[in-house]
Amino acid sequence: MKHTTEIPGREACLALLEAHDTPAHVRRHCLKVTETALRMGFALTETGVMVNLPLLQAAGLLHDVCRVEKDHWLAGAALLREKGWDAPAALVEKHMHHDLPAAGTALTELDLLCLADRMVREDEYVGLGTRMGAILERFRDKPGAEERIGRIVAESRDIKHWIEDRIGKTVEELFEEPCPVIPE
Repeated sequence: MKHTTEIPGREACLALLEAHDTPAHVRRHCLKVTETALRMGFALTETGVMVNLPLLQAAGLLHDVCRVEKDHWLAGAALLREKGWDAPAALVEKHMHHDLPAAGTALTELDLLCLADRMVREDEYVGLGTRMGAILERFRDKPGAEERIGRIVAESRDIKHWIEDRIGKTVEELFEEPCPVIPE
């Protein structure tokens, strides 16, 4: 297994999704999560917040590369590490069980990835309430699920509002503009 700091570009990520037979609906989800995360990331960089946009793009595109497998976040991270893509692998590995920091603290690419994933249902940006409400409904019968999901919603809402205050517009308003792209 080779280890590098290489961050794959968009085309390499899309090629891996295809080569790994990631289902089309999952690929569409990864594209929308990436778009959402990059919109926030680009807007934050315009205010002076440091965001590694190529890393955010790679992790967004590949976060569910193994979604049909058991413990997809671990399987995806292992696959990326086999390719030598350690930096995006670290984000993929943690994206399912990451607690967002308190609003106003330094945000990471993992924070933006997780927030974007929490606002996208399949290939549609639906916002935090709709997406997390569907998750709550799915896990309502599990002990402690309502409390945990409620905490996740609250921390996500706080971070989203902090981002919106910082960039001077809502995340939803970011979708009214063309999506910026990272040159290959």
